[in-house]
Amino acid sequence: MTKYFGSSADGDEYKYRGIECRQRSTPPLIERAQMALITTLDAHRDSEAVCTELQSWLDRLRRGAVDSDDFVITKRVSKPRDAYTQSTQSVAAFDRAADLGLTRAPGQDVAFVVVDDAKQSRDRVALAVEQPTTYDDVVDNAEHEDDCR
Repeated sequence: MTKYFGSSADGDEYKYRGIECRQRSTPPLIERAQMALITTLDAHRDSEAVCTELQSWLDRLRRGAVDSDDFVITKRVSKPRDAYTQSTQSVAAFDRAADLGLTRAPGQDVAFVVVDDAKQSRDRVALAVEQPTTYDDVVDNAEHEDDCR
C-alpha cells in the first residue's frame, strides 16, 4: 500500500504517505484542507462531519476568501523545455517564465497559480513572482454542487 494516512496509537501524530498533502507540488490550501478533513474523520468517524468540514473549505473558495498565494503549485523542471510535447500547466509556466527572462533548467523549480485553466496558452497560469491576485475558480462549476451527496 503506497497511499494512506493514519495516527499513532496515542493519537498525537499523523502519518501521511502518497497523498496530496505529502507532495511538494500541492498548493498550501489543498494541503491544509486535506489534513483538516483527515483530522475531522479521525475525531468524529462520521461522513457527515467530514462533509461539513469540506463544505466550509468550499464556501471559503466560493466567497473568494482565499488568497491566491494559497494556490501556488511548485513543480520541478525535469527536462529542457523543447523536450515537452504536451500543453500542460507546467509547460505554460515554463513558457511564461522564459517570457520574463526566468529560464528554468532541469532540476530547478517553477512556482505558479492556475488563473484560467480553460486556456491552452501560457495565459492559463501566472507565476508566483508575478503575485497573481486571482485563481481559476473551479468550485463554481455545476458539477461541484453536490460535493458531499
